[in-house]
Amino acid sequence: MISYRTVDLARLNSATKYPSIDTYHRLDPKTGDLTEALNHSFTGDVYMTEKIDGTNGRIVLCPDGWIIGSRNELLTGEGDLIVNPKESIVETLMYSAERLSHRNADENVIVAYFEVYGSQGPKAKQYSHKGKTNGCRLFDIATIPTEVLDWEPSKISGWRQNSGQDFVPAHLLPSWADAMGADLVPWVGGIDGSQLPTGVDETEAWMQDLVPLTQANLDRATPGAAEGLVIRSENRSAIAKLRFEDYGRTRVRSRK
Repeated sequence: MISYRTVDLARLNSATKYPSIDTYHRLDPKTGDLTEALNHSFTGDVYMTEKIDGTNGRIVLCPDGWIIGSRNELLTGEGDLIVNPKESIVETLMYSAERLSHRNADENVIVAYFEVYGSQGPKAKQYSHKGKTNGCRLFDIATIPTEVLDWEPSKISGWRQNSGQDFVPAHLLPSWADAMGADLVPWVGGIDGSQLPTGVDETEAWMQDLVPLTQANLDRATPGAAEGLVIRSENRSAIAKLRFEDYGRTRVRSRK
């Protein structure tokens, strides 16, 4: 049985990172503006959630204990005396990690992915009064087969980037959130991939109708502005982010 105390941490870190998320429309490398070309073509069922302006955190659950990490590195493990306080991730996810610790009944590794937000970053005040409250929202769960952790690092990286991770069906995420005492990222809806808008201007108008304000506010009586959307295919083979900032900047420059 794999143990969080003896596993090769470099391999575990690589295997449990979340896949890279491209912008929906491609960015012009010279100007940073959006182009009309798409990074992904979505087919079949697509589910949409609000994009929160924060930092990614993860809880890696082995059969005998948990590890908390950021997007790129592991920060602390269950029972550690010294923890990495980076971006309040450990402090914010500790409660959910302890609640999650009883959920792994087999020998595979389970990873819960969170957006940690509200106290840092230029848009923190959209969610929290004076940007001083920490919050977290679960956005995905994946299972990592134990045998992957015996592979060479380059093979693990390629496996991860080519949709090797096995993700929990979207409709089961609420039960996982309940078990951890956590909230999900705000659900926006489902759509068939063929119905997604494709033009830059069309997409911006569509987003404004869907998420004019954040539904992830922490202690504000009035919600602030939403950052945008994240859209995912059911098996997560295609994931894209759509940020109001990118669309607004592109619109302004195109009219000059």
